Amino acid sequence: MSQPIKTAYLQFHADKTTSPEIFDETNTPIGFELFPKSQSNPYTFGTLQIQMNETPQITNPLFILFSIDQSQSMEDICPTDRKTKMDHAKHTTKKMLEILLKKTYHYPPQTIYVQLLVFDDDTKEIIPKTLLDSTTITQINTSIDSIEPQNSTNLELALTKSREIMEKEELFAENENENENEKEQEVSSETYMKTEIFLTDGNATSGIKNVRKLTELSLYTIPPREDNDEHIYIGYGDDHNANLLQTLAQSRNNASYYFLDQIENSNLLFGEILHGILYPALKNTTIKTNNFEIYDYKTNTWSNTLKVGPLLSESFKTYHVRTTTPQQEQQQQITATICAEQITATICTEQINGTICTEKITTQDTPFIYQVEVYPDPTQQDLTKYMFRQKVQEYLYLSKHISNYIDESSKQMIIIPKDERKRQNDRINTVKNDMKQFMKYLKCYMKTHYLEHDKFHQTLYEDLYISYKTFATLKGAMYSGARQHSQGRQTSYIISTPQENQDQYQNHLYNVNVPRSQSRSPSPTPTPISFRHLSENTTPTQRRIISEMTSYSLQSRSRTPSPPLAPSDITSHDFEPLTELDKIIFTKIATQSPPRQQPRQQI
Repeated sequence: MSQPIKTAYLQFHADKTTSPEIFDETNTPIGFELFPKSQSNPYTFGTLQIQMNETPQITNPLFILFSIDQSQSMEDICPTDRKTKMDHAKHTTKKMLEILLKKTYHYPPQTIYVQLLVFDDDTKEIIPKTLLDSTTITQINTSIDSIEPQNSTNLELALTKSREIMEKEELFAENENENENEKEQEVSSETYMKTEIFLTDGNATSGIKNVRKLTELSLYTIPPREDNDEHIYIGYGDDHNANLLQTLAQSRNNASYYFLDQIENSNLLFGEILHGILYPALKNTTIKTNNFEIYDYKTNTWSNTLKVGPLLSESFKTYHVRTTTPQQEQQQQITATICAEQITATICTEQINGTICTEKITTQDTPFIYQVEVYPDPTQQDLTKYMFRQKVQEYLYLSKHISNYIDESSKQMIIIPKDERKRQNDRINTVKNDMKQFMKYLKCYMKTHYLEHDKFHQTLYEDLYISYKTFATLKGAMYSGARQHSQGRQTSYIISTPQENQDQYQNHLYNVNVPRSQSRSPSPTPTPISFRHLSENTTPTQRRIISEMTSYSLQSRSRTPSPPLAPSDITSHDFEPLTELDKIIFTKIATQSPPRQQPRQQI
């Protein structure tokens, strides 16, 4: 059995000071506090970093449920390519299945089941649970192409139906026998890796609309089964109910929320999702700490246990920790334990009638434990950039939380007493002013330390800027929540700056003055920031899967195929008639045409 973890270690910031001293353009010192100073025994900030080995694709049988919104709003057209949201949803789904189909060609073949549910004001099973293979893919694609947007959106029915499908105790796999009819063999659900992909572009317009009630009815109801299946909730466009999808994701062990801000980039997002299905090295991972606390970005709290879900092949993860243990005792007293399940597979050979041999895959989840210790030389660690990341994550949580509260209050028309409203407004203004001050500090630090084009710091500044610009707005929960998710889970796909703020963002980052005595050597001429959708967390295998997903894209409705371009080295010699008959016809046409200038020797 191969070792899935390459390295894992703890390290703590060498200096207990909260932040480096920075001066603004008026030589006024600015800074920030990561932890309160009032404590008698102050915290020391640190990180727990995990580097995963490259592991092969899993061979477990897979079950994937697609739940796709087909309400009328999915007919909306994307401005860049003139295709509808539904066009993109159907295209990316078929492309995912095409890549998964290749897995079934391996020897011995992998078992993959798919099921597709669509919903509007009702639910409909477009594709029943079907074994994915070369004989069924055509009918599956035909069924996907038949989906047409219509009617309103009932998320109550959609979430209930999805739950009923996913929580089944048993799945059935069809086996064929040469001498017998098709029969169904019962297969334990533990042998399957089950994934739900739930996609919607709007709010509930019929049925239950309350976020808490919708979340409750979506949870598994059959005890004692724990929900360790993978759930992926995708907000398609900027009109979806971000609070609902984020709450659904937070209520489960292995769940993710994605905001697809530009529909034409759906291949990038679905490529990351597909990679997560095919390349988990460990699943149901939990980190347990001893004499220190670890940060949970979902709840903005510190605790001794953190559930992180699956850890993927080649991934590099950084988690933030804090301790009050004196530096000289950290090496002896501080440890961490990574508890998970390692996915293992065995190819078993069966002999039939003494002559014919067949092979099948037997998979199991093996308990996995890894002990983590403190990095040997704690005196040399500068974790300033991770301290910045910690502060940004806290602001992302606050921005999302406040925006969600405002959004839900407006939807439910809650009447807030005057004194309470004033208290809330004061808190909102305080948080926003603190964000502005920290954004100023980070900008000066990046300029002073020649980091304007460093991807790590640039992403932090983008996160903070987007959170600040959308703070306490109707879109705030959507943008701050998506950025909080990508920063906290360290995903590959990230949303861009809202379109109307992109130019402002570039000017805001580069338009900064610091004292000359503090500034380092001048930076090169600023190049326009690339509003990338793939972060530096993207692994080589992720890039390969995403490249497969984007190998071909939807063509615009308004475009026709372009004519082929002539080779650059073509000459007039190439236009000479090939035969005597061609020469006669060519000469006749030339004499009937008006005289032209002599062609150049090189065209």
